Amino acid sequence: MQYGQSSDTRTQTQNTGEKWKISFDIHSVSSYLFWRNLGLFILIVLFCGFPVALPGLFSPFASASGAGIWLVLGILGVLVVGGIIILVVSSYQAHALRYELDRGVLRVNQGFVFLSRKAIPLDRITDFTFVQGPLMQACGMWAIRIQTAGQGTPMPEATLYGITDPEHIREWLLAQRDAWVRSRNRDGRAFES
Repeated sequence: MQYGQSSDTRTQTQNTGEKWKISFDIHSVSSYLFWRNLGLFILIVLFCGFPVALPGLFSPFASASGAGIWLVLGILGVLVVGGIIILVVSSYQAHALRYELDRGVLRVNQGFVFLSRKAIPLDRITDFTFVQGPLMQACGMWAIRIQTAGQGTPMPEATLYGITDPEHIREWLLAQRDAWVRSRNRDGRAFES
C-alpha cells in the first residue's frame, strides 16, 4: 500500500518503526480540492470578469464589430485554462498531505506552495469534530478537525482531509494517546510537550 492511499473504504494506519502513517483516500481529496478550488475560481471570474464585460456586450458597437463574442470567448478561455491549472494544483495539494503519529505527536503536513507543518502532542487533543459538507459527501470523504487544550481560538489546530472512517481514526488516536501517556508514566518521566 502506498503512502497516503487506502486500499479499501476503511482508513488505514501503517506502522513504520517508530512512526505510524495515517492513510487517506487521495482520490477523494484530489476531487474535493479540485471542485472547491474551481468553484472559488469561477466565483472570482464571475465577480471580476462579467462586470467588466457586460457594458461591452450591450454596446451598440459590440454587435457590429463582434466584440461581444470575443469578450465571451475570452472569459470562457480563462475558465478553461484556469480549470486545467486548478486540476494540476489540486492534485499536487492532495499528494502533499501527510499525517503521521510519531512518539505521541501527531504530525500534519499540508501544502506545496504555502507549506504548513504542525506537531500536535496527543495529550493536548481535547476534541475531534467530524465535518462532511455537501461537496465532501459527494466525494465520499470526511474531514476531522482537531481541537487542542489551551488553544484559545475557535479554529481547529489541524484538519485531516480524506478520512473515510473518522470514528475508527478517532478511537485509534485516543488509544495511541492513552498508551503513550501510560508508557511515559511507567518510565517515571513526565510527558514532554
